[in-house]
Amino acid sequence: MADDEDWHLDKKVPISIIIALVLQTFGFVAIGSAWKADVDSRLTVVEKQVEERKGQGDRLIVLEEQLRFIKESLTRIEVRLGEGGEQ
Repeated sequence: MADDEDWHLDKKVPISIIIALVLQTFGFVAIGSAWKADVDSRLTVVEKQVEERKGQGDRLIVLEEQLRFIKESLTRIEVRLGEGGEQ
């Protein structure tokens, strides 16, 4: 390769453009880091809520069984009351 084909930084590039590119890069990194921290904190909150609610399914099943038992008991009571009223 000839020297003309190699990549090089021309002295005609103003230092202000280089500084602007560096500042822009740092700005993107700062904004990206802040966004990631916000997402991480929200994800942590959601994970805690999911962990707290894990046992609710089991408790719901127990409540359904208790309600079924109560319903069966009420049905038996109604039947007995009905039998007593017929006599």
